[in-house]
Amino acid sequence: MNPIKKMEIKNRLKVMEKETITNKEKFDYAAAVTELDTHLIDCKDDAAMTGRINAMRDVFKEIIDKRKKGERASGMSINRRELENGKAKLDQIIKESKTKLNITVNFLNNCDKNSDDYEEATKEGNKLVEKIKKAEKEKKAIELDIKKTEKRMAELDYMIKDEEVVADYAKLNEIYEERLVLEEKLETLYEKYYNELNGEQINEN
Repeated sequence: MNPIKKMEIKNRLKVMEKETITNKEKFDYAAAVTELDTHLIDCKDDAAMTGRINAMRDVFKEIIDKRKKGERASGMSINRRELENGKAKLDQIIKESKTKLNITVNFLNNCDKNSDDYEEATKEGNKLVEKIKKAEKEKKAIELDIKKTEKRMAELDYMIKDEEVVADYAKLNEIYEERLVLEEKLETLYEKYYNELNGEQINEN
């Protein structure tokens, strides 16, 4: 294979890899697969290059297939801004619940313990305590899981830029596959967190 042509293809593959990270949502995977098919023909006598191109091609085709299937049940894209808006809403739910709890406690302190009102207020207070605990626990657990997943994805993104990794198509494919799994997990966590933040799992009953 012509060394100059090989270098051109290598540089192009690096550009593609970078674009899948920096411009993931707008990246044209279908066009990229078509381009990779052309490169495969040019590199048919170079096993290492062919392997690397095939690894990228397989990952891109998998992404295309998943997009077509619309794997997300809600069909709704959850982004960071929506999460932050939802977070503020959940914080408000917790704040309001604590305010109601304080009012209930003050009422109980000044109420006849043998009255029906005292019994009802006690039940309401217990519900509020459980609601606050649930909201805070869910929020903390999901936020931690999201943070860990995003951290690992950042590590993989950094690894993809390593020239030694890029030259090892088996390792590169392994990284891409792990990243796809993490992307799926992150989307699931985002959706779960979004639902929690919007009170779909936290109600008054």
